[in-house]
Formats: sequence, C-alpha cells, structure tokens
Amino acid sequence: MQILCLGSISRRWRLDGSSQTADCRGGDGLRPSYYSILLASATVCGLPSAVLPRRLQNRQAFTLLEMVTVLAIVAIAASLVVVNYREPVNNARLEHAFETIGRLDQRVRHWCKTNNTPARIRVDLDRGVFVAENGIGSPLAIPEAAIPNGMKLKELRIMGRNRFGRDTVIQYTSHGTTRCWAFSVAYSGNRERYQFIIGATGQAVPFDDADSLLRFERMYERE
Repeated sequence: MQILCLGSISRRWRLDGSSQTADCRGGDGLRPSYYSILLASATVCGLPSAVLPRRLQNRQAFTLLEMVTVLAIVAIAASLVVVNYREPVNNARLEHAFETIGRLDQRVRHWCKTNNTPARIRVDLDRGVFVAENGIGSPLAIPEAAIPNGMKLKELRIMGRNRFGRDTVIQYTSHGTTRCWAFSVAYSGNRERYQFIIGATGQAVPFDDADSLLRFERMYERE
C-alpha cells in the first residue's frame, strides 16, 4: 500500500517507512510548510504515524500557524455538514407535526360521527398545542398534537379570519364537519409553512407561501 503525496510530480512512500528520493526544495516536490500542514492534519484527524513518510514521523512539533490553519479547515468542513444536516431534520420534524395535527382532526371527526355528538379542538396559540375536547370542554381520549420545540405556531385562521388569544376553539358538528381552518408554523428564522384543513372532508392541503393559502381560502369562501 502506498501513500500519494500532492505535488507537481507525485511522490510515494511505503507504509514500512522506506521512501523514494525526493527533493523538497525544488518546484517538483512539496515545500517544508506543506509537509508541516500534512503532519498536523494527520494528527488532528487521528491518523497513525505509520501512514506518513519517515521524514514526517521524525518531526517533533508544529508551529502555531500550522495548527491554526488545520483547525480552521476542519471547522469549516464541520460547519458545512451541520448546515446541510439541519435543513432536512427541520423539514422532517415539521412534516411529522402536520401529519399529527391532521390525524387529530380526523379522529375528532370520527368521534363526532360515532357518538352523534359535537366536539371541538382547543388550540393553545402560545404553546402550539392542539387538544381534543367534547362539547362541554372535557378532554377526549385522543392524543394531543403539538408544534415541535424550536418552532412556533404563528397564526391560526378559521374561515379566513385570524384568531388571537391563548385559547382558540375549532367547533365540530355531530356529523364531523367544521369550518375551514388553517395554521402557519415559523421555523429556521423567518421561514413559514402553512396547512389548510377543508371543513367538510378534513383533507389537509400544505402551502409554502401565504399568497397561495389566501387564494385557496377565497376559493372556499365563494363556495
């Protein structure tokens, strides 16, 4: 097995420590500062010394500039990984929350039809929690739904009108129908996602922007 060392003309060293002759002072070899960065990189990344050329194995220390250069490269690479990882994680958490709220809506509708009794969903706008209750406000045996930590329930709209206050109630008839309602969730700074619930059927329609949601609301208001 051989190690390939970068340069205008590549030089190889064997793992047993033997090396081919290379003049590092010329333009066809590596300069001493590059050797230092290579050795520092191997140390930071935890590589065994056996994979390095013998002339680097005998090196006793690095300069501060060399260590700072390597650490900066590692930090930049790590930050890129974190940024790329965070976005799909947030999207997955948000999709799961939307699905949970949609299932809560469907279960309340089913309960109303089965018991021929009105019910409601109470929404805590501050905490972002949706709780199923019967007509007199007693909790139903249906798991509540909540907006994930780090995200905020920014807006709740019932038939195109904003609802404010700590508690807002979405009423369901004994037939399992309700007025159309929608909500928005803020995440990753100023980004928002929206979901519209069709009152007659409970179908959930997601939107990525407010303008599309408003056009959809107006269409149902005219019907």
